[in-house]
Amino acid sequence: MSVSRAISLLGFMAVAISSRDSSKPVVTVDPSGQIYEGDTVILTCKAEGQRSKDSAIRWFRNRVLADSTLQTETIPASGVSLTLRPAVPSDTEIYWCSIMGWDSWPIRFKVHELFSPPMLSVEPSGMVTEGEDVTFRCEVWYPPRKTGESLQATIFFTDDSGRPKAVSAGDQHTFIAERANAGSYYCTAQAVKNDVRKISPLLWLAVREVFISVTLTASPGVRVKAGQPLSLKCSAVIKNQSSGHQDTDRAETSFTFLRDGQPVVTRSHSDLYDIISVNRSHAGKYRCVVNAGRAQKHSQEILIYLQNGPVVFGLGALGFLAATIVLCVKWFSSSL
Repeated sequence: MSVSRAISLLGFMAVAISSRDSSKPVVTVDPSGQIYEGDTVILTCKAEGQRSKDSAIRWFRNRVLADSTLQTETIPASGVSLTLRPAVPSDTEIYWCSIMGWDSWPIRFKVHELFSPPMLSVEPSGMVTEGEDVTFRCEVWYPPRKTGESLQATIFFTDDSGRPKAVSAGDQHTFIAERANAGSYYCTAQAVKNDVRKISPLLWLAVREVFISVTLTASPGVRVKAGQPLSLKCSAVIKNQSSGHQDTDRAETSFTFLRDGQPVVTRSHSDLYDIISVNRSHAGKYRCVVNAGRAQKHSQEILIYLQNGPVVFGLGALGFLAATIVLCVKWFSSSL
């Protein structure tokens, strides 16, 4: 074979290979930059010089199994475009398409985690005592990696009924522990723009019950007259933790009385608040608070108000009333 004929044959083979490669489909990815979970990803399959029906285009994906082997899956989609909405980190795989038996080169892209799952913490930890201040915090260790994205945290409580309810529209929830607060808690973190939502592990709160009841009563009653005496009694029934029986006499118990939210007696060892002579300043909403060690419990609220007494007129007032009556009679007579 002559040199010129060999060169011609190689040129023909190069043109054939080039023609075959130009007919090979190509997969493009949109967006072309970094992709985050929650984004919409569109894969497009195109081949130069080929026009085919959508039904002739097939999509494939390679998944990496737990033993590091590859498994090829046929994606149940047809058409020039394959849409992943919303994209999740598990979509990070190898993709390719086939047009009329011609396979594209494989393409791989990575879906980055937008933010880490939230973690819920509680202070104090462990079992809390009724009346203690409890604070839950919902924290995301790795904030959104996408510029301009922000998170909204919500804390949920699940009671004995099993129905969760939101207890805070924020990353912190503080309350005074009661028996009704015992149960499981979790929080969610949600991206504001693309609605990616993640849930924290459950956190259980146990509340040690100390008080059976705390009741505030008034003697002679809630309606009093100015100058009368008034006695408020704060009755506390405390659960004996060792025997489970009721106990109403505990040396470490103290009592605080509040009027309109402000203390009038603080940490007294007496369960009575006595007013010798009631005046207008004593009217208002009363509540008592019982402290037993770390435990604390509030009573119900009662309203104390002054009752109008009999009207007593002095001599000056009687003279003024008489003169007023005489003037009214004269004016009425002259107008007839």
